[in-house]
Amino acid sequence: MRMTSKTANKTGFLARLRRDERGNTLAIVAGALVPLIGIIGGGVDISRAYLVKARLQQACDAGVLAGRKAVGKGKFDTAAQQQAKRFFDANFETGLQKSTGLTFTPTSPDNGRTVKGQASATLPTILMHIFGKKAMSLAVSCEASYDISSVDITLVLDTTGSMRDPTPGSTISKMDALRNAAGGFYDTMAAAAYGSSRIRYAFVPYTGTVNVGKLIRGVNPDYLDKTHSYETRVANFSKKNGTTIIGYEPPVPVSQNPQVRNQVDGNWGSPYATSSGFGCASAPSDNGWTNNGGPVTTTSTTSDASGRSTLTSTVQKQTQQYEYKREVSGFFYVSCAYYRRTNTREIVSSTGTFERAIYEQVDDQFQNWTYKRTELPNLSGYIAGNATPFKDGSSGATVSYSWAGCIEERDTVASDNVRFDGGRVSPTGMKDLDIDGIPANSEDGWKPYIPEISQHRTYNGYYTRDPQTTNNSPSSWKSQTSCPQEARLLQPYPNKSDFTAYLNTLNPDGGTYHDIGMIWGARLSSPDGIFAANVGLNPGSSSIVSRHIVFMTDGQLDPGITYYSAYGLEYWDRRITNDGSSNQAQRHRDRFLAACNAAKAKGIRVWVIAFATALDTSMTDCASPNSSYLSLNANDLNNAFVSIAQSISDLRLTQ
Repeated sequence: MRMTSKTANKTGFLARLRRDERGNTLAIVAGALVPLIGIIGGGVDISRAYLVKARLQQACDAGVLAGRKAVGKGKFDTAAQQQAKRFFDANFETGLQKSTGLTFTPTSPDNGRTVKGQASATLPTILMHIFGKKAMSLAVSCEASYDISSVDITLVLDTTGSMRDPTPGSTISKMDALRNAAGGFYDTMAAAAYGSSRIRYAFVPYTGTVNVGKLIRGVNPDYLDKTHSYETRVANFSKKNGTTIIGYEPPVPVSQNPQVRNQVDGNWGSPYATSSGFGCASAPSDNGWTNNGGPVTTTSTTSDASGRSTLTSTVQKQTQQYEYKREVSGFFYVSCAYYRRTNTREIVSSTGTFERAIYEQVDDQFQNWTYKRTELPNLSGYIAGNATPFKDGSSGATVSYSWAGCIEERDTVASDNVRFDGGRVSPTGMKDLDIDGIPANSEDGWKPYIPEISQHRTYNGYYTRDPQTTNNSPSSWKSQTSCPQEARLLQPYPNKSDFTAYLNTLNPDGGTYHDIGMIWGARLSSPDGIFAANVGLNPGSSSIVSRHIVFMTDGQLDPGITYYSAYGLEYWDRRITNDGSSNQAQRHRDRFLAACNAAKAKGIRVWVIAFATALDTSMTDCASPNSSYLSLNANDLNNAFVSIAQSISDLRLTQ
């Protein structure tokens, strides 16, 4: 069939239309636009939702972390809730991505140990509202708690005289402010502890010395020196023999020549003959001594005020026969009478030994005092805690003192280049700074601190090391002393009342020696020293133990040359300086830093609080990184202690 031109034209147009794709794109795009909007809009709005929810989660986490850190005394109170909300608000921008209906609710189901949060917001959609999804509801939850491993905390506390002073801006004393702040520290730590965690506290109150002697004695009494020399005074007395014989001199052989004893002259009696005439015969001559009986041998012991003698004596009795005399009467024609008598005596010859008695020498009368360095040779009873007599009373009277427990340090070196470097203290020989050192014997150990007898001296207004003898007792020669409250080893305090009861015993007195406080804070914290058995006590199921020293002072280091400290009297003992005074403070400061560094080298974190005093470089250098605080008043001190407690606790997110 042949196609007409009209038909051919129709067929050609339809064919061309069918083959022409230029108009199809619009139709295809129009048809695909609706699902494409859904895909793109969903992606945009979901991305926005993801961004807002992530930020919401971050803000929620920040809020509960801040809220948990604000739990200072075991209560999630209004202040802690407000802190949580402030941190939430600070971390979530209001109206982020046009979100509305923002809420954040912090709660604590266990009275502050764990803080939970719920946060929500509504996010309007940009494109999804085309499909009827006008907004998306977003919600997150969060949770934070303190998880504390076993912790050992040694509180090294300045209890010097200035702690009696009022706290700046308040009538409360610095000591009471310390007690309150330490109580808040305890509360924060107690709130963070749960499960098998163990918290222990040690206390080291310090002034110019520390009271650790009884703790040392409890480990080994031979770590304490029982013979030590002190700057003191000695009473001088005149002496006399007492009545008590305490011994005898060595026997002396005795050999005596014959001696006459017990001689008795006889009576003349009546005449044995008479005569008369113009003369009389002479009387007979006297006879010599003749024996009358045999010898008698005796053994005798005699004693007298001079001593005693043990003698073997031979006694010979003898008689003189007829001692004669004549009596004549008359002149030319005379009468004569003749008399005789018998005399007796003993002749004694002695042999044997003679022993002179030795009497106790007793004081007779007080003469004067000699001020000098004196060795006390037997301090065993004093160290054992017995009341020990000293001739230190008025006019040398005997008084008894008992040891409170404070110590003088072990041997050291007077050096101006004290350092802790390479794991050890230099120069060598500084046993006072060896925090793990164990004495080889008693003489190598610590010495008892005896404040009652400490005396120094002057001559013509100048300090002198020469002995001085005087009849009086100059009050200016009595040294300033102090002995703080007894330190305590690490132990748990399940009850806050026991913890605060100890703080209430602290009595402000004495001068400021930071080095001795830090030395013993390190010793009581070290797992390798003389208290290793206490420090290393098994913590139970919690195998990790973190160790901390919290060092608090209200003043600058301030040693004195006449102050009786753990290093004796510096001008006279010269254990720190070469001449008794030069560069004394800096040398103590160097020892302080050496002790701090020795503690940090053992993995102990050192915290330092300067309370109402300057936080100088020695304190910041002593502290571990980010661990020093300046507290100008009681509120600052409380915040510092709480902040340290919160940092010691391991704050973590649990959800």
